Amino acid sequence: MDFHKTLLGAAIVAGSMTATGAQAAIIDIFDGVGAGDLRADWEAAVGSFSEEDFTGFANDGSEDFIITAQGGGHTGFGFASSRLNDRLTPSNSTTITFDSDIFAFGANWDLDPGGEGLGISINAGGTVLTTEIPDSFTGEFFGFTSDMAITSIVLTTGAQGGAAETYNADNFVYKVPEPASIALLGLGLAGIGFSRRKQAVKLSK
Repeated sequence: MDFHKTLLGAAIVAGSMTATGAQAAIIDIFDGVGAGDLRADWEAAVGSFSEEDFTGFANDGSEDFIITAQGGGHTGFGFASSRLNDRLTPSNSTTITFDSDIFAFGANWDLDPGGEGLGISINAGGTVLTTEIPDSFTGEFFGFTSDMAITSIVLTTGAQGGAAETYNADNFVYKVPEPASIALLGLGLAGIGFSRRKQAVKLSK
């Protein structure tokens, strides 16, 4: 398979998915290295997923996520030609904030508009991916999966050549929890609450 595995932590139980302060444990990074269809591999890994192709994208909170630019230098930031257009410098960043938890993310990335630059580094839920999006990408797929909930993804410049990174991104794909997983999570949290109440009762006696 054309992805490399980055095991950063053991699998966790559903009840701890939303633990306060917990960082995402990235399981697989689909980095476009090697032959084959990386998006097909990503889809096979995540099962059902949602997709945004940016046709009519308003970025006003009415979609599943909103994209904001922090700092100056975001030349051309917007959604012309039904895609995200942006420019990252070492002093700025771009954040994708989701309405609900996700457990996988990917997109087609074109880092060629301004020539090869610094590449893009991804911080997913507090974890910086060990692999950057290559500055040589001209539309290839790059994505990842996680075993913990993520609500925001921060894009910054990578450590490749150049002074900045002008890029386009399209076809955002992301995995939201299955209804069964949500139910399991609820049972896990209920169990934690019951245990704590039982312990409190014992202590009060």
